[in-house]
Amino acid sequence: MADEIDRASEIETAERDARVAAARGRPSMPAVGACYNCGEEIGRGLVFCDIDCRDDFQKRNPGQ
Repeated sequence: MADEIDRASEIETAERDARVAAARGRPSMPAVGACYNCGEEIGRGLVFCDIDCRDDFQKRNPGQ
C-alpha cells in the first residue's frame, strides 16, 4: 500500500512541476503604458486599467 501512495505522490509532483515549467515558459505581456484592452493611459508596470478590461481581453484572447 505504501508503494502505491509513494508512486501516486511522485506522479503528482512530476505533473505539478511540468505545469509550473510550462507556465514559466509563457511570455508575459510587457507593460507599455496603455491598457491592452481599451488603450487608456495607465500607470507604470500595469497592463490593464481595471479588472473588467482584463477579463474582456482574456475572453477575446484566450491563452494570453
